[in-house]
Amino acid sequence: MGLTTFNVQGAQIAVLHGSPAKPGLFTIYVKLPANFKLPVHSHPDERVRTIISGTYYSAIGDKVDSSKLMAFPPGTFSHVPPKVWQFAETRDEEVVFQITGIGPTGIDYLNAADDPRKPQ
Repeated sequence: MGLTTFNVQGAQIAVLHGSPAKPGLFTIYVKLPANFKLPVHSHPDERVRTIISGTYYSAIGDKVDSSKLMAFPPGTFSHVPPKVWQFAETRDEEVVFQITGIGPTGIDYLNAADDPRKPQ
């Protein structure tokens, strides 16, 4: 397929359309391993997410609170607002979903120490 793929701490991202780093429409394919935790973060862009397989758990908030997590099973289509703090996790299974948005995009972590792209 000639996809650009990224792998950060077991999370895999493939660019299906466009470029998330440039202005314009993009679509990415995301695969998260079982028991993956995504700390409090936000994105600069509005996006839509479709769960392809597995159940994704996500919530809005600036502190991780497992009681707020909502289950997004396969087939779920959801809107992710821009610049809103959120956190997420997978549980006992791998989760695959697709995100479409308007770039440029990125991810900002509330706590810089949570950013897996930075050396620890």
